Amino acid sequence: PESRAAFSGGSTFELSGAPIARSAAVLGAGVDLGLSDTLSVGLSYNGQVSSDASDQTLNARVTLAF
Repeated sequence: PESRAAFSGGSTFELSGAPIARSAAVLGAGVDLGLSDTLSVGLSYNGQVSSDASDQTLNARVTLAF
């Protein structure tokens, strides 16, 4: 994948990502849990797996509103 971007007042530039393998599995799942009116927690997983490589991320989040 490719993208063009620019900062305010700056010239454009290109961003290139690693290509997704033809026979790759792209996975994602997440859950958010409201513990109270002001506190919530969340957990998410994203992964891309092929026979040649894998890319996996796990994110945790805590939100406190005041």
